[in-house]
Amino acid sequence: MNALTIGIFDGIHAGHRRLIRHTIKKRFSKGQAVMLTFRYPPEYYFNPHDFEGLLYRPEEKERRARALGIDRVEALDFPTLKDMTPSEFVDRILGPLDPSWVIVGYNFRFGRHRTGTTDFLRAYGKKKGFQTMVVPPVFVNGIKVSSTIIRYFLKNGEILKANAFLNQPYLLEGTLARSSNGTVLPSLFSLRFTRTGSGYVPLHPGYYLARNRHLGHALFLASSRTQRNEPPDFSVHLLGFDRNNPRFVETVDSKTPYDWILLDYLSPRLDRAVLEAARGRGHEAVGSR
Repeated sequence: MNALTIGIFDGIHAGHRRLIRHTIKKRFSKGQAVMLTFRYPPEYYFNPHDFEGLLYRPEEKERRARALGIDRVEALDFPTLKDMTPSEFVDRILGPLDPSWVIVGYNFRFGRHRTGTTDFLRAYGKKKGFQTMVVPPVFVNGIKVSSTIIRYFLKNGEILKANAFLNQPYLLEGTLARSSNGTVLPSLFSLRFTRTGSGYVPLHPGYYLARNRHLGHALFLASSRTQRNEPPDFSVHLLGFDRNNPRFVETVDSKTPYDWILLDYLSPRLDRAVLEAARGRGHEAVGSR
């Protein structure tokens, strides 16, 4: 028999990780830890023009869930489920997965008009042969962790807070190519960055301190969008102090993916003072590894 957890899981933040840990603990020795999720949150379907964007694309969400110990990820189609009654959802979606435990968050609601509650899930699940665990929220510095608050932090350049709530540095997946616009400062080597996928929450425009495990530390520039659906423009300016020869990326393959983690937001504009501060922060990070 399997242990199931259900939710959006956008970002796999600190609260999601608690759900995943309980799910792994509750699986039987021959069972699986299964994550039931959705490609987009419900607000995307009900108010698509107001939806701020995803933290991570579904493939990255699944990769992170599996890295934490989830055995199987099932992506549910929200439009086909939204009109089910709570009992239909349990019978038709959860039942075939043979659950012994179903682990959900404190604010989990399901079924038509969100009429399914955790109390209903406990009672109806008991009749169907599984137990229900309701996991309380996680707080960081007195604030409840949620994907919504993390999106707010990213939109406002509060990357340190976003990283704390994610319980990991925010990551951007994408490819690199030679920049045709030159460099922001003569001492920096610059590349254009194209993020994989689309539909992400927009980052606050400006310069970030970032790091790639192969290329080292860099200034990462997120430019503002002029149109809502326009893809954002990114560039990477390598600092080069923690790699012997950063210019080897002149031969970079534009098809090779590079993952960048954002360490801090520095400034909306770049000058020598910001550059030196970035180098100082990067040197400290290298020395602490």
